[in-house]
Amino acid sequence: PSPSCALVSLRRAASINAEYMGVILALIQLTESLALSQVLPYMAFFVRDITGAESTSDGNVLNSGMLVACYSYGQMLTCHFWGYLSDKVGRRPILLIGMVSNIITLPLFGFSYNLTMAFVVRTICGAMNGNMGVVEHI
Repeated sequence: PSPSCALVSLRRAASINAEYMGVILALIQLTESLALSQVLPYMAFFVRDITGAESTSDGNVLNSGMLVACYSYGQMLTCHFWGYLSDKVGRRPILLIGMVSNIITLPLFGFSYNLTMAFVVRTICGAMNGNMGVVEHI
């Protein structure tokens, strides 16, 4: 094959990979958004089951809101670190770390047996998941 034929096939492969990469990055953003928001419908019931108090009590409302906010707080604390690290080691390893951390921490959060564990696991889930900032710069 001529060099121009090889160049055309490389360009075609690169365009196909770019299309797939866009879909994959969109799915990564979707999973991170789901990690943040999937707990919203059942958070009050989750806190009620852990604490044993009424779901409408002031303490449960406050704890539910704080548990939802812990994820974003963890992300806020580590977003610059993940951006720096992605510049040093590459985007792909950081995206993989974020996805694997979701796989590990989301079930741990669901199996939390007290409020302290739920707060710690939810904060770690956010802190280990810096994918939104990394995906934005690809």
